[in-house]
Amino acid sequence: MLENHKSLCDLLGDTAKDITIDNQQVRLLFDIGYLLGMIDGEGAIQIANKYDTKYGKFCIPKIGIYNSNPHIIKKVTDIFERLAMPFYFYAPKVHGKESRPCYRVEVIGFKRVKRLTDLLIHFPSGKLERLQLVRDFCLYKLSVPFGEKNSEATYKEIQRYKNLLKAKNFEHRGAITSETTRSTSLEEEDIVRTHAKS
Repeated sequence: MLENHKSLCDLLGDTAKDITIDNQQVRLLFDIGYLLGMIDGEGAIQIANKYDTKYGKFCIPKIGIYNSNPHIIKKVTDIFERLAMPFYFYAPKVHGKESRPCYRVEVIGFKRVKRLTDLLIHFPSGKLERLQLVRDFCLYKLSVPFGEKNSEATYKEIQRYKNLLKAKNFEHRGAITSETTRSTSLEEEDIVRTHAKS
């Protein structure tokens, strides 16, 4: 793994004149792309139970990134710091047969998750529908008047959002892997044949 700018320049040689990202817009786009990639590959978008009420479970939105590589997690926390995005960091202790800890970085809460999703939903992502759904959940919950926050109707709506997100999360469980899909796809075989003829 390349630890710094100098080792990357050593690897690339003269082809890398200036690979720093000084432009704030370019840095922001890079950071958003990195976060989306991490959320797509190593992340979870959840409406999690927090505590019981007389009408049901009180739930909060949560976006988490999980990885056993501390360098990757450090990159994620650096991005959140540059974005001034509050987050929680968890570094569990390794017990028994476990060989590596799984580090967690989570953005939790209605205002925080809404702010993060406001930023991310404008870019392509494999979990875009889930990001939009959690954002809608945050908007709904933040719009509920104070006197209605603990009503039966509010908890039914919370459960509706939770069930929608659960369905989205289960859509691709047990799906055919990309390797299997790639090897059996007629469209891709046709594309390969077309390029072979050219």
